Amino acid sequence: MEKLVKANIVRLFKNKFLYVCFIIAVCTTFIVTKGDMEIIKLHSLTQSNCMMVVSGAIFGFLSIFVPIFEGVEYRNGVIRNKIIMGYSQKEVYFAHLIVNAVTILAIELLWFIAGVASGAKPGAELLVGALSLFFSCMAYAALVTFVLMRSRNTVVTIIISSILFYVSLMACLMTNFIATHVTGGLKSVSVLLENVNPVGQWFTHTIMCNDYYAGAGNELISYGIVPQLVLAVLVIALFTVLGTFKIENRNLK
Repeated sequence: MEKLVKANIVRLFKNKFLYVCFIIAVCTTFIVTKGDMEIIKLHSLTQSNCMMVVSGAIFGFLSIFVPIFEGVEYRNGVIRNKIIMGYSQKEVYFAHLIVNAVTILAIELLWFIAGVASGAKPGAELLVGALSLFFSCMAYAALVTFVLMRSRNTVVTIIISSILFYVSLMACLMTNFIATHVTGGLKSVSVLLENVNPVGQWFTHTIMCNDYYAGAGNELISYGIVPQLVLAVLVIALFTVLGTFKIENRNLK
């Protein structure tokens, strides 16, 4: 599988679309983090606040880039050739998960550098947010990979992934609202859904989450960084198991 990973990484950094996304990510992060927009001044937001909010665009990037990059496997008999060479479909699957980590690490590193260069202070809160962002993006990428490897259709996966991102973001707003206006079991369920949702994990580290405005002693929506990392790993494991279940029995046309 090592050769598969190396080949995918080489192909990754030869991908012109990736560099277009890198440029957009750097420029957008720098401009938004700089905080020159009137709405930012009006609400006295810090540059770190702006930096964490704009980082959510990485999920949108993954919704499009992951299907495009991984979808090559099902064009022109690529995956069949790998099987003929002795690789299993599981190895192809796991190789993509590893490359997802490299992709996320690269774009998050650029996001972090651009944000700090624009004036954000790399304090503990921002670093914790960045750590949570990496694992939540990995969980989301595992979901997108599961959809692609099962549908085997790039266009369909992009559509589904884009819808999933939108639904996940709307779910964040809904669970955040419910958790701050109710008590008891419904509140507990809402908080659980917020922390299990990969996009929700990122959401809890932004100013959009009620935690940012909660006073001392108030019950927070976020479970905290350690439980969130555990949940992210469990989500990754779940979709990897679902994605590789009986995958070797598929008939590749």
